[in-house]
Amino acid sequence: MLRKFALTTILLMLTLTLVKPSIAHAKTNEISPAQNEAAIQELFGHYMAKYNHYLQSGQLEHQPSLYHNEVMVISDNSAPTMVTELALYGQVEKFLDRLKSRGVTKVNWQKVDIHLLGNNMALASNVAIRYNQAGEVVDRVGASYTLYQLNNQWKIAAFAIHDVNNAFEFQAAVEKTPSSR
Repeated sequence: MLRKFALTTILLMLTLTLVKPSIAHAKTNEISPAQNEAAIQELFGHYMAKYNHYLQSGQLEHQPSLYHNEVMVISDNSAPTMVTELALYGQVEKFLDRLKSRGVTKVNWQKVDIHLLGNNMALASNVAIRYNQAGEVVDRVGASYTLYQLNNQWKIAAFAIHDVNNAFEFQAAVEKTPSSR
């Protein structure tokens, strides 16, 4: 009985130690919604810069980090899976190689639509345009993301690539009150 109590106490203390920094971060985050949205826009700017660098040079840079240590990847072709950031970069290289084989030489965001869910959580629904060497549009694709901010850094926690027509724009479900603006 004493052993079980000691083990429970140790697990509780370990849990509190691991969770406490996240709780403290959530309470002390004094960044405005506009600053958070700007930081997420910057993340997606780095995202495209990495893709375009690879399309031009064949080298995928890993910094700045865009993803959490584990990321959920969702697609129509397979069940949702959790992959490490490193494994995801390997998948991204294969994906970009397939785009290159189709003649894609550049990718830009047509839109990045962000919806903050709280101080540390956000959703984004984006549309990417893929171009060939002549600057002609090869195609467009939708991509939706779940983002989480930890240690004042926004990163992608989950994403799904989907039909461009399924990208969406966020609208508040209720009118914001003066205290929530």
